[in-house]
Amino acid sequence: MTIEIKIKQIRDEMQKAIEKGDVEKYVSFFSEKKKYLHLGSGKNEHYYGREGMREGMTLLGKIEIRELAPPQIYIAGNFAWSISKTVMSAEDDELDIEREYRVTMLFEKEEEGWKIVHVHSSTPESGIEEGQMFATISGFENQIAKWINTFDLDPHFSSKSDATKFKSYLLQAQEILQNLQEE
Repeated sequence: MTIEIKIKQIRDEMQKAIEKGDVEKYVSFFSEKKKYLHLGSGKNEHYYGREGMREGMTLLGKIEIRELAPPQIYIAGNFAWSISKTVMSAEDDELDIEREYRVTMLFEKEEEGWKIVHVHSSTPESGIEEGQMFATISGFENQIAKWINTFDLDPHFSSKSDATKFKSYLLQAQEILQNLQEE
């Protein structure tokens, strides 16, 4: 079995463990020998070691993952890394959400086989358009329009009036951005 196939197999098994909520199987893919670090998109989203990954896994809830394209896998001696774009669908008592993630995993060859020693995940920044490095007015406008048109707001709020109020705020923000673009 080639290293690329082995890394792909680890990623596939890890994805199944995440979707099943199998915390112990999930953390078994990470090195016990390294002070592993996971960095995510949230301001305080960082977890250290297997204990940190157990903690992070309990926050996920029920999720499904699908890859937007096959992962890119690279090898350099005893290290390998994969780069992928995925969509994660999560649901809990308050919210159903689908979000695109970019994920980079660094693997190291250990006596027990290939183990993850670092992961970084991020979500594409709202308001940044294709070919741009920073958010633009039209990018924010497009993001707000997407929220208005794609979210079924009722299940996310305790009352219909809260949902209506939130949608009115989005529409006001959209109008402000349109006025700024006209200036």
